[in-house]
Amino acid sequence: MTRDMAHHAPEASEFYAELRPNRSLSRTGFIVVLAGFAMINAVFATLFVVAGAWPVSGFFGLDVLGVTAAFWIYRRRWADVSEIIDLRPDLLTVTKIRRRRAKRVWTCQPYWLRVELEVTGEVVGPLWLYSHGRGLRIAEFLGGRDRREFAAALRVALARVQP
Repeated sequence: MTRDMAHHAPEASEFYAELRPNRSLSRTGFIVVLAGFAMINAVFATLFVVAGAWPVSGFFGLDVLGVTAAFWIYRRRWADVSEIIDLRPDLLTVTKIRRRRAKRVWTCQPYWLRVELEVTGEVVGPLWLYSHGRGLRIAEFLGGRDRREFAAALRVALARVQP
C-alpha cells in the first residue's frame, strides 16, 4: 500500500482505511512551478517579438493560462477529499468527504457486499462496492496499482467477516 492509504484498525474493526489523494505539490510549489513556466514562456515570447513574429507571442500567454486553469481545476477537484472505509463484523461504512459538500455515508451488511474491480487487459478501472442492487464507486483518485492492492486487501478482510 502507498502512503495515501493509511491503515489502522480502531477497536472492533476488521479493516479500516483513510484514502486521500496524493498532493505532492504544495501551494507554494504550485506558485513556483507556475512562475517558472511563465518566465520561460516570456523569454520565448520575447524572442518571437524580436524576430518580428509578434502575433505568436500571444499563444505563449494562452499556454500559461491553460496550464494555470488545469492546475486550478485539479487542485479544486481533489482538495480536502477523503474516503474512510470501516469494515466491522456486522457493518461496512464508507464515508466520503468532499470540500464544500455534505459528507456522504454509505452503509451495508458485509454478508451481502460484493467488491468488483473493473480490469481490462493492463488497464485498471473503477472499484465498486455492490450490495442489494446499489453500487458505490470508491478510491477514484488512486492509481491503478494502488486501487488493485486496495481491492485485494478489502476482499481479504471481507472474507474474514463473511461466513
